[in-house]
Amino acid sequence: MSTGTVRDDITAEAGAPAAQGGLRQGLKRRPMQLIALGGVIGAGLSVGSGVAVRSTGPVAVLSFLTAGVRWRAAGSFNCVCPAPRCGRSAWS
Repeated sequence: MSTGTVRDDITAEAGAPAAQGGLRQGLKRRPMQLIALGGVIGAGLSVGSGVAVRSTGPVAVLSFLTAGVRWRAAGSFNCVCPAPRCGRSAWS
């Protein structure tokens, strides 16, 4: 029986229903680690981008836009002309 404290929610067994909301804890350790890693990387990119924009001004924004357009073009090209895999393309 849960008393509604944070400690009880953390130590609840995976898959056990919650007392009030009817929600279950379904994420395992690996997906939680990947979500945390993505959060750390995203925060680092945000801080790094802010520092770059502050020190260089609008040139950094132009640089980010240029890089984004190039990555999008590369992704589009890879979808149109996929690299062969074991003698077959990804579309066959």
